Amino acid sequence: MITSVWDRLFIGGLADTEELAGSHPLGIATVITVCRETVRARTEGVNYLHFPVPESRPLPVGRFDGFIDTLRENIR
Repeated sequence: MITSVWDRLFIGGLADTEELAGSHPLGIATVITVCRETVRARTEGVNYLHFPVPESRPLPVGRFDGFIDTLRENIR
């Protein structure tokens, strides 16, 4: 289930991302995944960014900063 958390910012799971390949009602322009798996089913015209973060490990500060910078750039 994709949840709107802010204007132009949605959060969902990997399965939600895969479903965008079939239907694109929200007009999402960029998908950022923060997990080891990559998105297999992609929608043409959508920018896909992947941050492979191992689960159950702390996220290094520099890596977190890069992730936040990417969010900020793509929300505009």
